[in-house]
Amino acid sequence: MKKNGYEKRFLNFDYNDFKRPFLLDNKFKFSFSYSDKYILVAISNSVKELGADIENTQNNIDINLLYREVMSIEEIKYFESLIGNVNKQKFFYDVWTIKESYVKALGEGLFIDVKSLDIFDLQKKECIKKYDLDTDYKIAITIIHA
Repeated sequence: MKKNGYEKRFLNFDYNDFKRPFLLDNKFKFSFSYSDKYILVAISNSVKELGADIENTQNNIDINLLYREVMSIEEIKYFESLIGNVNKQKFFYDVWTIKESYVKALGEGLFIDVKSLDIFDLQKKECIKKYDLDTDYKIAITIIHA
């Protein structure tokens, strides 16, 4: 940001009604997330909205208790068709990171009912990139163009 003529003291932030921070000059969009030893920051000056999420897939969350709380009907069907806990865990965290990055891009965070979102549809409509960071972390970034 410094090479574009910005100094730290000139970056003015505010928060929307859902407590999402944004830059008042509106030239840059950003999103950040953290999980254990990693911090993820996404910044762009060429998108309408941006959301990012990183999650540790090796935490002690029982995904079998949670998947029905965060997945759409189609996602649940797919999840239940998977064989083996490793495949189910990978899919669960794909769902979670994609949905969290998407609702961050919308600026409403988890005030949206994430069960109403379907990652199969979202990936067709929006620019969503997902990555594996080493063997224990999943990343998703959602870019919404004007």
